[in-house]
Amino acid sequence: STDVGAWQTYAHCLQRQGHTHDADTAFKRALQVDPGHVGAISSYGAFMHSQRRDVAGAKLLYDRALQLDPAHFQTLCNYGMLYEEAFGDYRQAQAMYERALEADPTDAVALCHLGFLLQDAFEDSNAAERLFRRAVAAHPHSPAALSNMAMFQYVSRRNLDFAEKLFKRALIAAPNDIPTVLNYACVMEEGRRDPQTADGLIAYARSLDAAETERLLAQRQDELEGMERQDDDDDKEEEPRITEIKT
Repeated sequence: STDVGAWQTYAHCLQRQGHTHDADTAFKRALQVDPGHVGAISSYGAFMHSQRRDVAGAKLLYDRALQLDPAHFQTLCNYGMLYEEAFGDYRQAQAMYERALEADPTDAVALCHLGFLLQDAFEDSNAAERLFRRAVAAHPHSPAALSNMAMFQYVSRRNLDFAEKLFKRALIAAPNDIPTVLNYACVMEEGRRDPQTADGLIAYARSLDAAETERLLAQRQDELEGMERQDDDDDKEEEPRITEIKT
């Protein structure tokens, strides 16, 4: 095929199914079709970061994408995640998220990523909450906005009842949204001490897409292990978000 979009779609499909090598090949084919396609470059960078754990390769791809389009929203969001998660450079991550929001001031995912960064890295829960509320106000039916606001309310405000209401709203709006289902399961297990309901939610997520569910559960486990390595203080319990930048 000579359609770069078709190769991207195929690559994402292979990635979700766990066929990492074939997905890598498909991303390369997309860039052979159009080496200057910014969306394909950014998507390949996200793949290199999340699947290959090739931080240097991802950075090169994001730099290349931003040379072609300095205001490319998806690249700025993805680059922010790379700075935050791989380099621990929170100021650069903040700058990338803020540049993304200059391009799209109401994007729910960028608002939520910046919100969590302000909460987790800079301990500014009030500024973080304003961003989450902006996301929900702009996108009242967005599972990303509602689920992340719910996680914030649970983790930072310890408002379990409000968090559960937000999860229910998110699942009414998008009952098949796997990240929301898994976040809700996390809160039911840790907050409500209800492992039966949590297990049921995870089983439901697996019935929707087993490979994607396992990928997200593994991602959460990696984040938990990373937090444990960075901080031995067990007095602060914190649940990571399970939210993807959509490419």
